[in-house]
Amino acid sequence: MPAGKLVGASMATEIATLTEHNDDFFAIQMKTATPGVPFGKKFLALTQIVIINNGGNTCQMICSVEPVFPDGPPLGMKGQIKRGMKSGTIAMFEKIGAHIKNCATSYGC
Repeated sequence: MPAGKLVGASMATEIATLTEHNDDFFAIQMKTATPGVPFGKKFLALTQIVIINNGGNTCQMICSVEPVFPDGPPLGMKGQIKRGMKSGTIAMFEKIGAHIKNCATSYGC
């Protein structure tokens, strides 16, 4: 993971699953562990990205992220972890959107 405002660069382990795909949309769910960040062994990030084909060479991307605390959240840290996760994930979503747009432009879609 790249460095952010609160945490330096660190390694992440991610499992991505294509949960749905057809001519109208596809959905990807990801589970990400970042044990090298503060309290990182206490939570996972569950992320979902859905790309919808709106027709007319347009699409829509819907994204979400939620922290999961398998053993309960660290005392007093749930909000800070959630905000940090949201901030880092929004940056990732923006990069994915830019790459999709770039690919579509490059291939004349």
